[in-house]
Amino acid sequence: MRLALLLVVLTLAACAVTAGAPPLVVPGGLPAEAEAVRVEGLGGARRGEVAFRGWEGRFERQFSTSRTNRWDQQRFDGSFRLAGDGGEAIGICAMREGLLEVPAPLLGTVQVPAISYVYDCELEADGRAGRLQIGEVVTSTYAPAGDRRGLAYLGDGPAIEVRSLHQLEGVPVRSTAPWGYGLFSEGRPVGVVDLTDARPVLRLPPEGSPAAETAELAALALAMLQTE
Repeated sequence: MRLALLLVVLTLAACAVTAGAPPLVVPGGLPAEAEAVRVEGLGGARRGEVAFRGWEGRFERQFSTSRTNRWDQQRFDGSFRLAGDGGEAIGICAMREGLLEVPAPLLGTVQVPAISYVYDCELEADGRAGRLQIGEVVTSTYAPAGDRRGLAYLGDGPAIEVRSLHQLEGVPVRSTAPWGYGLFSEGRPVGVVDLTDARPVLRLPPEGSPAAETAELAALALAMLQTE
């Protein structure tokens, strides 16, 4: 019980700084040419028009949570359809996570993952199929750190590794929920998805670079998770 209470306190501490949150701590070595692009139109809306870096289109998304007895389930479904210089692009995304409340020695009860967090997006751009998939890395039975890892690819272009980011500058408490995501190519940082603001900011590889289009679509799919 005490551990569950601690996790709640840490989550509330993170939520307390959503308004005017401090800057996100980004991966070291992020290239200076990683362009900062604000996603226009996304905000906290469930549907509408979205635009960033030459892409324009529409999106829809829905987040829901339900509780039955000792079972909590969270769901997210979203999609986007874009048009830009590179043609058309679409993304169809879904997230599922389930937590079960179980007895724990000395702790009373705790919530443990029954359905591990998975965010899965089918991507397509100008006829090239791709995918983004990330999942939670559980480091302890009773205290998952919230770290998420995954990959994104598009056609035969280079794969992008995705790692969740949990630290804000000047804030000693590490949030269990991600404040953003780092994008990596061949182990080197190439971009960031910053979710500290209602309008997400993307730092992306230069336009025309091999990883750019994959990073753009993966970044928008991740930005869709920002619902407040």
